Amino acid sequence: MRPTRTVGTALAALGLAAGAVLAPAPAIAAKDGGGAYDVPATQALTWPLPAGTTVVIDGPANVWQMRDFAESVDAALPGVTVVSGSAVEHPGAFVVTIEKEHRRSGTFAGFTKWRTMGPGESYPTGATITLNTYFRESPRSTRRQVAAHEFMHVLGFRHHAGDGITGAQPPLTLEPAPSPDEWTALHAYYG
Repeated sequence: MRPTRTVGTALAALGLAAGAVLAPAPAIAAKDGGGAYDVPATQALTWPLPAGTTVVIDGPANVWQMRDFAESVDAALPGVTVVSGSAVEHPGAFVVTIEKEHRRSGTFAGFTKWRTMGPGESYPTGATITLNTYFRESPRSTRRQVAAHEFMHVLGFRHHAGDGITGAQPPLTLEPAPSPDEWTALHAYYG
Protein backbone atom coordinates (compact mmCIF):
# COMPACT_ATOMS: atom_id res chain seq x y z
CA MET A 1 0.00 0.00 0.00
CA ARG A 2 1.38 3.39 -0.94
CA PRO A 3 0.50 5.84 1.82
CA THR A 4 -0.65 9.36 1.20
CA ARG A 5 -0.04 12.24 3.54
CA THR A 6 -3.43 12.09 5.19
CA VAL A 7 -4.17 11.99 8.88
CA GLY A 8 -5.52 8.44 8.59
CA THR A 9 -2.39 7.20 6.88
CA ALA A 10 -0.17 8.93 9.37
CA LEU A 11 -2.08 7.27 12.20
CA ALA A 12 -1.68 3.92 10.49
CA ALA A 13 2.02 4.64 10.21
CA LEU A 14 2.11 5.32 13.96
CA GLY A 15 1.09 1.69 14.39
CA LEU A 16 4.38 0.72 12.77
CA ALA A 17 6.42 3.46 14.37
CA ALA A 18 8.20 1.81 17.30
CA GLY A 19 11.25 -0.25 16.58
CA ALA A 20 12.81 -0.37 20.01
CA VAL A 21 15.16 -3.34 20.09
CA LEU A 22 15.85 -3.40 23.78
CA ALA A 23 15.33 -6.11 26.34
CA PRO A 24 15.24 -3.88 29.44
CA ALA A 25 16.32 -4.99 32.86
CA PRO A 26 13.80 -3.11 35.05
CA ALA A 27 10.60 -4.51 33.58
CA ILE A 28 9.08 -7.10 31.30
CA ALA A 29 10.52 -6.64 27.83
CA ALA A 30 8.37 -5.98 24.83
CA LYS A 31 10.43 -8.11 22.49
CA ASP A 32 8.42 -6.98 19.48
CA GLY A 33 9.51 -3.41 20.15
CA GLY A 34 6.08 -2.54 21.42
CA GLY A 35 4.39 -3.27 18.10
CA ALA A 36 1.31 -5.03 19.48
CA TYR A 37 -1.45 -2.99 21.09
CA ASP A 38 -2.31 -5.69 23.63
CA VAL A 39 -1.73 -4.27 27.11
CA PRO A 40 -3.58 -1.58 29.07
CA ALA A 41 -1.93 1.85 29.23
CA THR A 42 -1.15 1.47 32.94
CA GLN A 43 1.05 -1.54 32.08
CA ALA A 44 2.69 -0.08 28.96
CA LEU A 45 5.76 1.45 30.66
CA THR A 46 7.85 -1.68 30.12
CA TRP A 47 11.41 -0.44 29.62
CA PRO A 48 11.81 2.80 31.62
CA LEU A 49 15.07 4.70 31.88
CA PRO A 50 16.83 4.62 35.24
CA ALA A 51 15.28 7.16 37.61
CA GLY A 52 17.26 10.40 37.61
CA THR A 53 18.33 10.08 33.97
CA THR A 54 19.15 13.20 31.99
CA VAL A 55 17.80 12.88 28.44
CA VAL A 56 19.53 15.03 25.82
CA ILE A 57 17.70 15.76 22.57
CA ASP A 58 20.31 16.21 19.85
CA GLY A 59 19.23 17.03 16.32
CA PRO A 60 17.71 19.59 14.00
CA ALA A 61 15.89 22.55 15.52
CA ASN A 62 12.56 21.69 13.92
CA VAL A 63 11.65 18.19 15.04
CA TRP A 64 7.87 18.50 14.85
CA GLN A 65 7.70 20.21 18.26
CA MET A 66 9.20 17.19 20.04
CA ARG A 67 11.15 19.49 22.36
CA ASP A 68 7.92 21.24 23.43
CA PHE A 69 6.38 17.91 24.35
CA ALA A 70 9.57 16.73 26.08
CA GLU A 71 9.73 19.94 28.12
CA SER A 72 6.15 19.45 29.31
CA VAL A 73 7.01 15.92 30.43
CA ASP A 74 10.21 17.16 32.08
CA ALA A 75 8.24 19.78 34.04
CA ALA A 76 5.82 17.16 35.35
CA LEU A 77 8.25 14.37 36.25
CA PRO A 78 11.00 14.86 38.85
CA GLY A 79 12.68 11.53 37.97
CA VAL A 80 13.80 12.58 34.48
CA THR A 81 15.46 15.72 33.14
CA VAL A 82 15.17 16.66 29.47
CA VAL A 83 17.54 19.14 27.81
CA SER A 84 18.65 20.04 24.29
CA GLY A 85 22.30 19.64 23.41
CA SER A 86 24.85 16.97 22.60
CA ALA A 87 26.73 14.11 24.22
CA VAL A 88 29.82 16.33 24.44
CA GLU A 89 27.88 18.99 26.38
CA HIS A 90 26.24 16.41 28.68
CA PRO A 91 28.63 13.50 29.30
CA GLY A 92 26.93 10.44 30.71
CA ALA A 93 23.45 11.54 29.64
CA PHE A 94 21.03 9.43 27.65
CA VAL A 95 21.34 11.03 24.20
CA VAL A 96 18.40 10.90 21.79
CA THR A 97 19.64 11.66 18.30
CA ILE A 98 16.95 12.98 15.97
CA GLU A 99 17.28 12.22 12.28
CA LYS A 100 15.10 13.14 9.38
CA GLU A 101 14.91 10.73 6.48
CA HIS A 102 12.78 10.74 3.37
CA ARG A 103 11.20 7.42 2.52
CA ARG A 104 8.75 7.69 -0.34
CA SER A 105 7.16 4.42 0.60
CA GLY A 106 5.99 6.14 3.74
CA THR A 107 6.06 2.89 5.73
CA PHE A 108 6.49 4.81 8.96
CA ALA A 109 6.04 8.37 10.14
CA GLY A 110 8.49 7.95 13.01
CA PHE A 111 10.73 5.18 14.28
CA THR A 112 12.69 4.78 17.53
CA LYS A 113 15.75 2.57 17.79
CA TRP A 114 17.66 2.01 21.02
CA ARG A 115 21.47 2.08 21.27
CA THR A 116 22.98 -0.32 23.79
CA MET A 117 26.43 -0.68 25.35
CA GLY A 118 27.54 -3.46 23.01
CA PRO A 119 26.69 -6.88 21.59
CA GLY A 120 24.55 -8.84 23.98
CA GLU A 121 24.08 -5.85 26.28
CA SER A 122 20.57 -4.71 27.10
CA TYR A 123 21.32 -1.51 29.01
CA PRO A 124 20.41 1.47 26.83
CA THR A 125 22.94 4.24 26.30
CA GLY A 126 20.80 6.29 23.94
CA ALA A 127 18.28 6.18 21.15
CA THR A 128 17.80 7.42 17.62
CA ILE A 129 14.45 8.75 16.49
CA THR A 130 13.95 8.89 12.75
CA LEU A 131 11.18 11.14 11.45
CA ASN A 132 10.03 10.41 7.90
CA THR A 133 10.00 13.69 5.98
CA TYR A 134 7.55 12.11 3.56
CA PHE A 135 4.97 13.21 6.16
CA ARG A 136 6.29 16.79 6.53
CA GLU A 137 3.20 18.14 4.77
CA SER A 138 0.82 16.29 7.09
CA PRO A 139 -1.29 18.44 9.42
CA ARG A 140 0.69 19.98 12.27
CA SER A 141 -1.32 17.96 14.82
CA THR A 142 -0.25 14.73 13.10
CA ARG A 143 3.43 15.66 13.08
CA ARG A 144 3.28 16.69 16.74
CA GLN A 145 1.55 13.42 17.64
CA VAL A 146 4.26 11.43 15.84
CA ALA A 147 7.02 13.32 17.68
CA ALA A 148 5.32 12.87 21.07
CA HIS A 149 4.66 9.19 20.31
CA GLU A 150 8.33 8.56 19.59
CA PHE A 151 9.44 10.45 22.70
CA MET A 152 7.11 8.29 24.80
CA HIS A 153 9.01 5.27 23.46
CA VAL A 154 12.23 6.90 24.72
CA LEU A 155 10.66 7.08 28.19
CA GLY A 156 9.92 3.35 27.99
CA PHE A 157 6.38 3.07 26.66
CA ARG A 158 5.32 0.33 24.34
CA HIS A 159 2.12 0.49 22.31
CA HIS A 160 -0.99 -0.20 24.36
CA ALA A 161 -4.70 -0.79 23.96
CA GLY A 162 -5.86 2.34 25.79
CA ASP A 163 -6.24 5.96 24.87
CA GLY A 164 -3.16 8.12 24.73
CA ILE A 165 -0.08 9.01 22.80
CA THR A 166 1.14 5.43 22.37
CA GLY A 167 -2.36 3.98 22.40
CA ALA A 168 -4.36 2.37 19.65
CA GLN A 169 -6.49 5.52 19.18
CA PRO A 170 -4.25 8.54 19.81
CA PRO A 171 -6.02 11.89 19.91
CA LEU A 172 -4.75 14.37 17.33
CA THR A 173 -4.30 17.73 19.00
CA LEU A 174 -1.86 20.59 18.60
CA GLU A 175 -0.74 20.01 22.19
CA PRO A 176 -0.39 16.22 22.63
CA ALA A 177 -0.35 15.06 26.23
CA PRO A 178 -0.21 11.65 27.87
CA SER A 179 -3.58 10.17 28.77
CA PRO A 180 -4.50 9.91 32.48
CA ASP A 181 -3.43 6.24 32.45
CA GLU A 182 -0.12 7.07 30.74
CA TRP A 183 0.48 9.81 33.35
CA THR A 184 -0.30 7.28 36.10
CA ALA A 185 2.38 4.94 34.76
CA LEU A 186 4.88 7.76 34.26
CA HIS A 187 4.36 9.17 37.76
CA ALA A 188 4.52 5.73 39.37
CA TYR A 189 8.02 5.27 37.95
CA TYR A 190 9.50 8.75 37.41
CA GLY A 191 7.81 10.45 40.38
